[in-house]
Amino acid sequence: MKANAPKAYGVSFVCNAVMAAAMPVLAEYMVLDTVAQALKLAVLVFGGFVGPVGLVNNFYSDLPIGAWLLDGAYQFINLVLMAVIVALWL
Repeated sequence: MKANAPKAYGVSFVCNAVMAAAMPVLAEYMVLDTVAQALKLAVLVFGGFVGPVGLVNNFYSDLPIGAWLLDGAYQFINLVLMAVIVALWL
């Protein structure tokens, strides 16, 4: 993993940038005006897309469920922060 760390960081950065670019588009469709609405968006995106896809990947990779919980928590917090920033910015 150490040899691939720069590549992993680069891919993570690009993927998070894509998510950050998509979040304002979703926010405009939902007309986010408050932090509570931003939290609803984050829960919807995580619960409807990110969480289930991550869970399926976890089961195919034979990792313990704790790995998905850790990865999922990271992604959920990431989505919450993005949604709140977008709601306060728009």
